[in-house]
Amino acid sequence: KEAKDGSLHPNKRAAIVAAGNKLGIVGELHPKVLEAFDISGDAYLFEIDLTALLSFTISRKMFQPIPRFPAVVRDMALVVDARVTHQRVSDVIKSFPLVAQVTIFDVYAGEQVPPGKKSLAYRLTFQSPTHTLTDEEVDEVQQQILSKLSQELGATLRS
Repeated sequence: KEAKDGSLHPNKRAAIVAAGNKLGIVGELHPKVLEAFDISGDAYLFEIDLTALLSFTISRKMFQPIPRFPAVVRDMALVVDARVTHQRVSDVIKSFPLVAQVTIFDVYAGEQVPPGKKSLAYRLTFQSPTHTLTDEEVDEVQQQILSKLSQELGATLRS
């Protein structure tokens, strides 16, 4: 956004704006200012209102201790209707208490998937705050996830 400051070159200056609020200015000093202060070469000015900038900060992350028990990571590829969003699938998966993290790593629609469908591949991290998970526990939760995804979104496991 254009800045209006006589100390800056008229064609080499800008206002720093966020959400309609002016946070500062940046630009090259006007040649008359350089001459008045006997400055040779180019000089630039950057001014920012830190108080205004702080109003845009993200909430602080709370300290989380390193987990005492190891995580179990599994990949799951699903076939869903092309209109089903990643967010809907992710929300269903995250609704299970032992699921610590859900990451999508592949989206595919093509010859190997039926028309009107797409494949979404996820990396699921399972973790318990109270004990080391067994394969059987993770298998059971994974089956519950698949069942809920099938019921709510018509998802099937991609073979």
